[in-house]
Amino acid sequence: MDGPGNHAQQAANWMRAAGCPADADQVERRASARSRILKKGKLILPNNISVYDCIIRDISQTGARLTCEQTGLLPNELQLMFFAIREVRYVRVVWRRPGELGVEFLTPARPAPHLLL
Repeated sequence: MDGPGNHAQQAANWMRAAGCPADADQVERRASARSRILKKGKLILPNNISVYDCIIRDISQTGARLTCEQTGLLPNELQLMFFAIREVRYVRVVWRRPGELGVEFLTPARPAPHLLL
């Protein structure tokens, strides 16, 4: 069973795979430090009805900041695929602006090799 410690470790692994610095937790004084990255992502709507390209701009153990088009049309809960490493997580939109979203991770990362997007 996944506990909070396991979730934090998976998030740290995800950040490391994304090329975030190892000392990212010393950069900010937030509950969960953010690291700036510039990686390709995919937003997958419920029931896989549609997929949108996005750029993952910041990432932390608890969420990410994304840039994409059509932010007003996206549902509050969807999946985020980290394209480079083919991992996916369920996320919740916690804020949105034109062209930009803040999402909270709802689940640990899991492999998504079947998503050939």
